[in-house]
Amino acid sequence: MKIADKMKLLAEHGHAGQFRKDGKTPYIEHPRAVVALLVKWGVTDEPTLAVAWGHDLLEDTDVTEDEIRLVGGRRHGQAILADIQALTRDKTVWPDKKAWLREVARTASPRALLVKAADRICNTRDFIALGDVAKARNYLAEAAPVFALAPETETIAKELETVRAEIDEAEAASPVAAPETGITELYFVLDRSGSMGHLVRSTIDGFNEMLGKQKNEAKGELNVSTLVFDDTNDVLHSHVPVAEMKPLTEKEYRIGGCTALLDALGDAIGHAVRHQRHAAPDRRAQNVIFVVITDGLENASKRYTTEDIRKMVSKETKQYGWEFLYLGANIDSFAAAGAIGIDRSRVTNWVADPQGVKAHFQDLEDAVSAMRCYSVAERSAIFDTGLWKKRSEEDFKKRGKKR
Repeated sequence: MKIADKMKLLAEHGHAGQFRKDGKTPYIEHPRAVVALLVKWGVTDEPTLAVAWGHDLLEDTDVTEDEIRLVGGRRHGQAILADIQALTRDKTVWPDKKAWLREVARTASPRALLVKAADRICNTRDFIALGDVAKARNYLAEAAPVFALAPETETIAKELETVRAEIDEAEAASPVAAPETGITELYFVLDRSGSMGHLVRSTIDGFNEMLGKQKNEAKGELNVSTLVFDDTNDVLHSHVPVAEMKPLTEKEYRIGGCTALLDALGDAIGHAVRHQRHAAPDRRAQNVIFVVITDGLENASKRYTTEDIRKMVSKETKQYGWEFLYLGANIDSFAAAGAIGIDRSRVTNWVADPQGVKAHFQDLEDAVSAMRCYSVAERSAIFDTGLWKKRSEEDFKKRGKKR
C-alpha cells in the first residue's frame, strides 16, 4: 500500500466522529480537499500527499507521533513526522497565530509550506461557504508569508486570484454591502538629478506604463501626486485622478542638479498631511503610499534633516498606516532608507539601467494594486514579506553589485 493511502487510513481513524465548523461535514473531508487541491496542482509525491492527509492529526486527534512515523517507514517516516510537527501549532508557545504563521514560513520545509498553502486555501473556501466573507478574506491574508515562500509560486498565485474572486463574488451577493476599498493617494518622489540622465527615457516609459495599467484597475479610486527633485523640487501632479493623468514627457522630467532628497520628501509628506487634514471627511484617503525613486545619496538638502524625516515617516506610518517604499540605485538603499525610518521590508536596490528601471516599475504596479485592492491585513503581509519587490530583488541579485 502506498504511503499516502496508509496516512489516509490513519487520518480516517483519527478524525472519526469529528465534524467541521458547520457541525455536519465529517472532518476527514478537509484533508481530503487539501489532497485534492494538491493533486490539481500536479503534486504526485507520496510523502507530500501523506503530510496533507495527516497535517491536523497531532493538533486535533489522539494519533501519536510514533503512529505517524510508522506510516512513512524507515525512508520517509521521520521527515513526514517533522513536516506535520511543523504544521502543528502549540498555542502555549505561539498564542499569536500570525506570529506562528511567520515562523512556519521562515522555518518549515518546502513540502510543509506547500501543504500549508493548500490547507489555508481550502479553509478559506469553507468560510465562504459558511457565509463569513470577512473571516475568509482575513484568514487568507494571514497566510501571506506562507504563500510568498511556498514552492509552486505561480500555481499558488493563480489559485489565490481565483479564491479572491470567489470572495468578491460572495461579498457582492451578500445582503450587507461590502465596504468600499476607498481612496488611495499615491505620492511619487522622483529623482531628476544629473546622474539619472541616462535613464530619462526608461523612467518616463516605466512611469507611464505603470499608471496606464492602473487606469484599468477596477477597485478603489486612485489619485496621483508627483514631485520631481534635484537640488530643488517641482510638483508635476497634485491629487490627479489616475484616469485623467496625461503621459509624462521629457518636457516635465528634465535632468540636472544635485540630490536634495530630504527636502523633497519633507515637502511631499507635508503636502500629503495638509491635504488629509483639510479634505472633506468623505474625500480623505483610506490608503496613502509614498514611492521614493533615487539613484544617489542625499547631498543638497537645506531645510530638512535626516531626523526630521525620520520623525515624519514614523508618525504617519504608526498613527495612520501610510506606506513608504524606497527604491535606490548605486547606494546602500537599506542604510539610506533605514536612516529616515523606512523599514527594510519596504526597501529595494535596483540596477541603474533600463532593465532595472523596468523591473522596479513592474514591482510598483503590484504594490499600488495591493494598496487599492487588498485589505489592510493582506497588503501589510505583502509588504512585510517583501513580496512586492520580487522582480527588482531578483534582477539585482543577478546583475547588481553585492550588498
